[in-house]
Amino acid sequence: GTPLTMHSSWRNNAKLTQADAGVMLHEAVCKALQTAAVCDQLNIGELASMEILARSIQMTQCRWKERILGASSSTHQDEAFLFLGSDPTRGNLCIAPSLN
Repeated sequence: GTPLTMHSSWRNNAKLTQADAGVMLHEAVCKALQTAAVCDQLNIGELASMEILARSIQMTQCRWKERILGASSSTHQDEAFLFLGSDPTRGNLCIAPSLN
């Protein structure tokens, strides 16, 4: 998928609105990543500036992860799917383990 598709899935799964903190920034950064990759044809995986943008997305998703996980989930095993993207309904968060 694309960064904007990921944004939509994340927002829907977390039941967030445009008014929630960080949601508009998350969408703008996803749009910037998608534009850089598709329109500008940049190899975004090799650019440090794009990594900074991706970490911004991760931090916003980390802020709202309880909306998807539930407040009681806190073990490493419970959160493994966040990093692996292995669960079809919960794998839409993009959080680097080092940011936790």
